[in-house]
Amino acid sequence: MAAFSLSTDSSGGAGNVGVRIMTGIPDREFGDGAHDFLYLPVVAEDGNTWLNNNLGADYSNVNHASFNPTQQATAFDDHLAYGSLYQWGRFSDGHELITWTSATRYTSKRYNIYQG
Repeated sequence: MAAFSLSTDSSGGAGNVGVRIMTGIPDREFGDGAHDFLYLPVVAEDGNTWLNNNLGADYSNVNHASFNPTQQATAFDDHLAYGSLYQWGRFSDGHELITWTSATRYTSKRYNIYQG
């Protein structure tokens, strides 16, 4: 998430080095351009550990304008916190990726399905 220029040899030649610092748990498919989600673990009062957002929530998507891994849903209908639509037992093949535009409207990123 940051780039630095530093000297790479004694003649002062410069090169670029990219540095990524991730303090959370990356999605299993992180880095493929579609599943670039970063989650933060939280520990409940009963000692159970949970992810702070739904899988695929826009707040967890490093490529989304609303990326803020510490942000929680602001209301029950905060569509930025909704996330993906997974099917139990099915691999992450893109079927689950949803673009929520409101609390009741979405489009599938893979199948061009529209709900409205």
